Amino acid sequence: MEYDEISLKSLFDLLVKNIIVIVLSGIAGLVLALVVTTLVIDKEYESNVKLYVYAPSGLQTSSQDVNALNYAQKIVNTYIQMLDARSFYGQILADTNLSYTEEQLMSMVTFSVLNSTEVFEATVVTTDPEESKLIADSITKIAPQTISALQENANLKIVDPAVLPLDESSPNLYLNLAVGLFFGVALAVAAIILKDMLDSTVKGEEDILTTYNIPLLASIPSFDELMIGE
Repeated sequence: MEYDEISLKSLFDLLVKNIIVIVLSGIAGLVLALVVTTLVIDKEYESNVKLYVYAPSGLQTSSQDVNALNYAQKIVNTYIQMLDARSFYGQILADTNLSYTEEQLMSMVTFSVLNSTEVFEATVVTTDPEESKLIADSITKIAPQTISALQENANLKIVDPAVLPLDESSPNLYLNLAVGLFFGVALAVAAIILKDMLDSTVKGEEDILTTYNIPLLASIPSFDELMIGE
């Protein structure tokens, strides 16, 4: 049946009529999301270490009227760039004896400044919880040494050491289930509406009036209904 718009009542009636299809499609979306999340997507585990950039007051110069705290805030991004380098990741691989390339290890580690402070965080994400902690522990040990070697009088202090992640950080099962349910229902609703719009069958008097805008002169009753009525 072709028409320009669907009234809310007719749309509601159409969806209620096909409620079983919609429910089954939603369940199928849930099952598919569960299978993909548990069997297809690799679980990832995250371990974090927080480091504090300590800059002694002796680092100030006469042309820089800033205190040690402000100086540390300014150079924290510089320190991150010093650490986010192949030479640093090479030291991590040598320390951990892991069989990754430097590029692969770089993709597993993320450095980020925390709220514009002199504290920054190293986040390690791998498919093995013990491996994530191993790399984070190595960063804890090697990062201060690397910074001290590159920048005289600069120091890194450990704020939060790495811990062994007990639960996976990804994938998010509940989020994926919600997405699977949503798309399962949405696809069913879209298919039902599309099928109804493409259906050119005249189903009753209202279809003639709303679709073709012509007056109804007479109608032939259903003999099946008359027989049932008798």
